[in-house]
Parts: sequence; C-alpha cells; structure tokens
Amino acid sequence: KTEFRTVIKHLHMKGLTPKEIKAEDNVHTTSASAFTTVYNWVNEFKHGRTSTCDAPHSGRPSKQWTSPSEPAPKKAKTVKSAGKVIATDYYAALLDRFNNILKKNAKKKVLFHQDNARVHTYPAPIAKFNEFRYELLLHLAYSPDLTPCDYFRFPNLKKWFGGKRFTTREQLIVETEAYFEESDKSYYSDGLKKLKNRWIKCIELKGNYVEK
Repeated sequence: KTEFRTVIKHLHMKGLTPKEIKAEDNVHTTSASAFTTVYNWVNEFKHGRTSTCDAPHSGRPSKQWTSPSEPAPKKAKTVKSAGKVIATDYYAALLDRFNNILKKNAKKKVLFHQDNARVHTYPAPIAKFNEFRYELLLHLAYSPDLTPCDYFRFPNLKKWFGGKRFTTREQLIVETEAYFEESDKSYYSDGLKKLKNRWIKCIELKGNYVEK
C-alpha cells in the first residue's frame, strides 16, 4: 500500500494529473489503485502532505446526545431570507465564473437551460442572463425528466457513491471532485444529447413524463 502511494507521489511531483497517474498505474502494475485512491492522495500531496503512511486514528468520537434521558440538542435557527440572499449571490457569482470561462471557448450564441428552482428565477441571476445575452430555454414546472441533473448527473453520481462512507465533509468533497475529474467531455455531451431526445419524446407524448 505504501509503495503505491510512493509511486503516486513521485508521478505527482513530475506534474502528472490523477488521470495520467492512473493510466501509468494500470500499465505497470497488475493490482492498480482505484482512481479515487489516486485522486485522494494527489489532493493530499497538493495540500502539503509528505508522508505516505496512514495517519494515526483516534478513538470513536463522542456523541453529542448520549442518553435518552438527556434533552435533545437544540437546533440552530435559520433565517430564510438570509439564506435566499446567500444562495442568489452564490448563483450569480457562479454565472460570472461560467461566463468568463465560456468567453475563452465559445463564440456562438449561448442557449442556457436550467430548471425552475426559486434561486434561478430571482432578479440577480436574471440580470446576469440579460447582461451576458444568454437565451434561456423554457422549462416546464415539475419536470425532473427534462432536467439533466435529475435524470443524468445525480443518478450517476449516486452510483459512484454506492457502498462508500464518509466521516467528514472534506472526504465527501474530494470524492465528488474525483467523480468529475474522471468524467471526460463525452460524458457531458452524452447527457445533453439525451435531453434533446427527451424533449422530442415529451412532445410526442403530448407533455407526459419521459421515463427513458
């Protein structure tokens, strides 16, 4: 196990990406490491880790609520309006990032598709669409069968997470990043092609749900 990590570290220091390291691993060994393992260790080395040995484990963490006779811990109060502002600002900033990347690669008119989540329809995101001159495609309400995230991306991500357990938020983030790192351009183009076919089927079915 340590030998594999040493190889990963060496190839990372040479400037190889996790995907390239995985390819090298497949060529030179008969028991290659899983891509997630490669990605996780590259991420560790990026953040300054030098050791390839396992970190010492502490004991089982104590529970916040240890006895039925004890009062349940109080839940923190949330301010809905503040949450909406944060989500809206985040989405608007995300659109800025997306547009900056898109300007380097796309020269044609942009057709933008999104579902009807409330955060997508607030003034700040709509102002961004007008500013960037994106054409928003219509989306029927309550139509997860016509939303790529619902019929394509999240189900595949769920399969990727199958059988895996996470004890920290950071582990979940690293695993999610590994999933998208593993996906190439054809993954996204296939999802968009399915959307086109689903639109056609929806029209043929006169608005009924598209199962496949």
